[in-house]
Amino acid sequence: MAPWLASAVWAADPPAQSFTFEPAVTGATAAAYCMAKHPYQILDSQRAGLYTKDGYELVASPGVVGAVRRNFVLDRSTDQQDEGANQSCARACTQFGKAWNMVGKSLRQKVGDGSVIIPSGLGDLGALVMNDQDFYLGGQTVGAVGSRGNTWQSSDVAQADYCCCHAVSQ
Repeated sequence: MAPWLASAVWAADPPAQSFTFEPAVTGATAAAYCMAKHPYQILDSQRAGLYTKDGYELVASPGVVGAVRRNFVLDRSTDQQDEGANQSCARACTQFGKAWNMVGKSLRQKVGDGSVIIPSGLGDLGALVMNDQDFYLGGQTVGAVGSRGNTWQSSDVAQADYCCCHAVSQ
């Protein structure tokens, strides 16, 4: 390694790490989770009826899948109070489907031995973001994202709880 490069690397003063909440990262993380866990098309060898072998419901035609906050309301009438507070994933997903003039449905997940089925999603996903140096474009970028694991999405007030939904033809 060139001596000047080594000294430049060791002389760098990394930014102090702290977690920040970034809504766009939180939404993107939830959407990526739902899209990865709930495929539209899957190999027959990975299918168990209407679910993947690891218990995630398959997306119905036309294959529109996404994540919505459990308190999502498509056409809010006010920003003074949360019209979607404490609503279920089923209601939030109904709102999701309206955006495409379709029926929005909550995707499901089998837990335990498969006899228990819950709404699929990520709860308490207040995605805590840590920044890192972007050596390609320069400046800071998202370097890590942390949060709680899934199955908390039906537990509290719904501000940081995301439901996996799919929109199906009426």
